[in-house]
Amino acid sequence: MSTPESTPQQGRQSAAYRHWKEIAEAIHGIYPHEPRYATILTMLNRCEEADKNGNDTAFLRAKQQLLNFIAASTPRVKSTPAAQSA
Repeated sequence: MSTPESTPQQGRQSAAYRHWKEIAEAIHGIYPHEPRYATILTMLNRCEEADKNGNDTAFLRAKQQLLNFIAASTPRVKSTPAAQSA
Protein backbone atom coordinates (compact mmCIF):
# COMPACT_ATOMS: atom_id res chain seq x y z
CA MET A 1 0.00 0.00 0.00
CA SER A 2 1.25 3.42 -0.83
CA THR A 3 0.59 6.48 1.27
CA PRO A 4 -0.88 9.53 -0.41
CA GLU A 5 1.54 12.38 -0.82
CA SER A 6 0.63 15.53 1.01
CA THR A 7 -0.01 18.54 -1.14
CA PRO A 8 1.08 22.05 -0.15
CA GLN A 9 -2.57 22.85 0.59
CA GLN A 10 -2.79 19.92 3.03
CA GLY A 11 0.40 21.09 4.71
CA ARG A 12 -1.00 24.58 5.07
CA GLN A 13 -4.22 23.19 6.52
CA SER A 14 -2.21 21.23 9.07
CA ALA A 15 -0.28 24.34 10.05
CA ALA A 16 -3.49 26.37 10.23
CA TYR A 17 -5.07 23.70 12.41
CA ARG A 18 -2.13 23.78 14.81
CA HIS A 19 -2.20 27.59 15.00
CA TRP A 20 -5.95 27.74 15.64
CA LYS A 21 -5.68 24.94 18.19
CA GLU A 22 -3.04 26.91 20.07
CA ILE A 23 -5.33 29.96 20.03
CA ALA A 24 -8.29 27.87 21.22
CA GLU A 25 -6.25 26.48 24.11
CA ALA A 26 -5.13 30.00 25.08
CA ILE A 27 -8.65 31.46 25.11
CA HIS A 28 -10.24 28.52 26.88
CA GLY A 29 -11.70 29.73 30.15
CA ILE A 30 -12.00 33.40 29.21
CA TYR A 31 -15.55 34.60 29.83
CA PRO A 32 -17.65 37.55 28.56
CA HIS A 33 -17.73 39.22 31.99
CA GLU A 34 -13.96 39.68 31.99
CA PRO A 35 -12.68 43.18 31.11
CA ARG A 36 -10.24 41.77 28.53
CA TYR A 37 -12.95 39.89 26.62
CA ALA A 38 -13.73 42.66 24.08
CA THR A 39 -10.05 43.17 23.30
CA ILE A 40 -9.54 39.43 22.81
CA LEU A 41 -12.51 39.28 20.41
CA THR A 42 -11.06 42.15 18.39
CA MET A 43 -7.71 40.40 18.22
CA LEU A 44 -9.37 37.11 17.24
CA ASN A 45 -11.14 38.95 14.42
CA ARG A 46 -7.78 40.22 13.17
CA CYS A 47 -6.46 36.65 13.14
CA GLU A 48 -9.51 35.43 11.27
CA GLU A 49 -9.37 38.21 8.69
CA ALA A 50 -5.68 37.62 7.98
CA ASP A 51 -6.31 33.87 7.70
CA LYS A 52 -9.24 34.34 5.32
CA ASN A 53 -7.11 36.62 3.15
CA GLY A 54 -4.29 34.08 3.09
CA ASN A 55 -1.90 36.58 4.64
CA ASP A 56 0.25 34.24 6.71
CA THR A 57 2.58 36.98 7.93
CA ALA A 58 -0.28 39.12 9.26
CA PHE A 59 -1.95 36.05 10.77
CA LEU A 60 1.17 34.96 12.64
CA ARG A 61 1.76 38.52 13.87
CA ALA A 62 -1.85 38.85 15.06
CA LYS A 63 -1.71 35.41 16.69
CA GLN A 64 1.45 36.27 18.60
CA GLN A 65 0.00 39.59 19.73
CA LEU A 66 -3.12 37.78 20.93
CA LEU A 67 -1.12 35.16 22.84
CA ASN A 68 1.07 37.85 24.39
CA PHE A 69 -1.98 39.86 25.45
CA ILE A 70 -3.62 36.80 27.02
CA ALA A 71 -0.41 35.92 28.87
CA ALA A 72 0.01 39.47 30.13
CA SER A 73 -3.62 39.83 31.21
CA THR A 74 -4.03 36.46 32.90
CA PRO A 75 -4.07 36.82 36.67
CA ARG A 76 -1.16 35.10 38.37
CA VAL A 77 -2.00 32.55 41.03
CA LYS A 78 0.22 32.78 44.05
CA SER A 79 1.46 29.41 45.13
CA THR A 80 1.60 28.72 48.81
CA PRO A 81 4.27 26.45 50.15
CA ALA A 82 3.06 23.15 51.52
CA ALA A 83 2.60 23.09 55.26
CA GLN A 84 5.75 21.93 56.94
CA SER A 85 5.42 19.19 59.49
CA ALA A 86 6.98 19.85 62.89
